[in-house]
Amino acid sequence: MAISYRIPCVIWLYDDAFDELCSLFAKHPTVVDEVAFFADPTHHFYRDIDEMKSEAQILAERIDTLHMIGVKSVGINILTTIGHGSEAEPWQAQMPFTAFTGFDGSIDLGTACVNAEGYTEYLAEKYTIYASAHPDFIWVDDDLRMHHHNASADGCACDTCVAKFGAKYGTSFTRESLRKAISDKSDPIWRQRWSENISDLIDGVLALIKRTVHAVDPSIKLGFMTSGMDFNVYNTNDFPRWFKTLGATKARPGGGFYDDSMPAGFFNKMFDMATQNEYYPSFVTDRQYEMENFPYFTLSKSRHILEMESLAAYACGLNGIAYNLVSNAPHQHEKNLAMIERASGAWKRICDFSKGFKNVGLYPAYNRFFGVRRSCDDTDWFTENMSPLSETYTFAKMGIPISTNPNGDAPALLTGNLVEGFTKQELTDILARGAYMDGYALVCIEKMGLGHLCGAKAVATDETRVREVFTDDELNGEYAGYIRDSYHMGFSSRYVLEPLSKDTRVLADMTSIYGDYIGPCQTAYRNELGGLVVVSGYNPWRYTWSIEKRAQLLNIFEHMTPEGLPVYIEDCLAVVPFARMSADKRNMALTLMSATLDSTEEFDVVLRVKGIPHIYCVADNGEAIEMQAQYTKNGVKVRVPNIAPYDKFIILASEKPL
Repeated sequence: MAISYRIPCVIWLYDDAFDELCSLFAKHPTVVDEVAFFADPTHHFYRDIDEMKSEAQILAERIDTLHMIGVKSVGINILTTIGHGSEAEPWQAQMPFTAFTGFDGSIDLGTACVNAEGYTEYLAEKYTIYASAHPDFIWVDDDLRMHHHNASADGCACDTCVAKFGAKYGTSFTRESLRKAISDKSDPIWRQRWSENISDLIDGVLALIKRTVHAVDPSIKLGFMTSGMDFNVYNTNDFPRWFKTLGATKARPGGGFYDDSMPAGFFNKMFDMATQNEYYPSFVTDRQYEMENFPYFTLSKSRHILEMESLAAYACGLNGIAYNLVSNAPHQHEKNLAMIERASGAWKRICDFSKGFKNVGLYPAYNRFFGVRRSCDDTDWFTENMSPLSETYTFAKMGIPISTNPNGDAPALLTGNLVEGFTKQELTDILARGAYMDGYALVCIEKMGLGHLCGAKAVATDETRVREVFTDDELNGEYAGYIRDSYHMGFSSRYVLEPLSKDTRVLADMTSIYGDYIGPCQTAYRNELGGLVVVSGYNPWRYTWSIEKRAQLLNIFEHMTPEGLPVYIEDCLAVVPFARMSADKRNMALTLMSATLDSTEEFDVVLRVKGIPHIYCVADNGEAIEMQAQYTKNGVKVRVPNIAPYDKFIILASEKPL
């Protein structure tokens, strides 16, 4: 487990601030495993070479100083490898080569085109300068991407890039004709080629970085910060290829949660981070969560949320934290480091115990090839049209376990057009193990010729102000007749579901607010492959926070999963379960986190682990304290004490005594 700190230029450039930082770290040596110095003050790519050389000399001294006071690993974080945004202020050096250009012709003056004449030579010189400071490692930041660069969302589509791409395939394009070809509704070949071209360009830059750095010092470790998987309509995030090319053993998944004005927001970020983590190759052993309160104001996040966010990162499978919090007054972070010192014992216990375990729970289905495979029926390819994966995360906040592991055997949550990212065979395999989906996902599945595996046909309706009414199907339990009114007023899609088989069960009907029958809106069907498929045409992801709806969902997911959900909480509570399980299902690390301002009071949780494991709770200092448990045919039942608002309780189920 690594606890790291990312330090801005405004601290390491100046002796007084740096001395203050050293004093802070000296007080808390047990929680300072690694320090990364930012090499750039802004996201503007181009800087004066002599200025960087001068700063690299200072960095070399800073690195030596931190080593002398006991910091084991000290490195450099290159903030700009191509740049990000249009931070080209008059006082900054202007790029002497072509800027990043979007398909709409917009230009980011602070971001470089990687095909530009002179770019490769300049970048090699930059990395040579910082490698010559002999850091233990160098991070490549997440600006190395070909999308979401402020003014120019997608690129680079400058004249050089367009010409080189055309020549690669023996043809020629203008920017406009290439955009049209990529957005062809009948043939995805050009968007596939364009995405491959993007991957090639990124791979080429990473190859250059590795050659350059290791030519100076082959002992320098390399790391790469990635972008969110749902931030990925444009390129395919080919992490296995890119990390291999860079020779990177360090990874940092990217995503944003910058202040705690909406404290539950970090749960969404956590699942985004976990999704990226699942795609990293196995040789990447150092996986650090980025803890950030951009733009770095002390009161942006409470220490309590910092603690919960840190714990959640370890609970979902990362093994380090990169704290990007320290502003230009290091002494203000004394209490943050004291918190880390107090709480990190529990984090280490989770990391050590669950090493090699996998996240378990329902799988929010996502495929990194979505951007290549998605249809362009309604718009061109450059207009983002992606159903939000995060919609499914609401179930986790209702106490239903979510897993980002794409290789597990759990039922899937299928969201809108995200199903277009899968091949027909991949989708068939998903439907064979069970799935819960919305109406538009079913529409997309029908287009792929797999509607028969879902047991219903989706028909969009223009009806507004409609309600969902539970039928007397056994999956609704005691709540037959329950009415869920999420006040549909035209802001979300609604689907009536026409059963395709006599075996299709209707779980809910759609009615008007006056009770007029419109048609079925939720169905369940056990298909020929054995999978239970449930389709919800009425607001499946939002406004589901009622006792009745939650009870129905629990029944559905219990029936979908042969051995039941890996974690079962019967009480209606806003508690997020982060569960990691060993391959033999005999060990589990379970972190329960409150997602509300209410205390939970005592409640029971059932762990579906095999055998008769020892049950422990974990104290902040990492001590494992044995607990009483009931061993039943339905699983191991544990009584959980009251969890305070936005607080936690950690349970370890171990086949061996700890």
